[in-house]
Amino acid sequence: MSSQTNQPNQPTQLDEANQPRPPSNRTALNNYLQLSNEIAHLTYDDEKKGPENDCTWTSKVLFKDIEYGQATASTKKVAREEAAGIALAAIQTERAERAAKAEAEAQEGGD
Repeated sequence: MSSQTNQPNQPTQLDEANQPRPPSNRTALNNYLQLSNEIAHLTYDDEKKGPENDCTWTSKVLFKDIEYGQATASTKKVAREEAAGIALAAIQTERAERAAKAEAEAQEGGD
């Protein structure tokens, strides 16, 4: 009889120094949007071009029907991953700029 331990379905990914790897761009984007309950507004638009043995994938990340990231790669997974990283940075930048503008306007009104 062998003993088994309970293991999660997906083990934690470790880097070369046995440190946990950061989440993928897609996971980071999903987590970021879940914090504000906006994940339902996230979609991907994928397009495949070329023959099966030599195709390229272009993936667009749409948030609230606005394109925030686009990438092209040899696989859909890589294209989505790269596009998600671009989109996450763009959404975070847009929100930071909006917050800074609102703060500046609030300070002007309070003087």
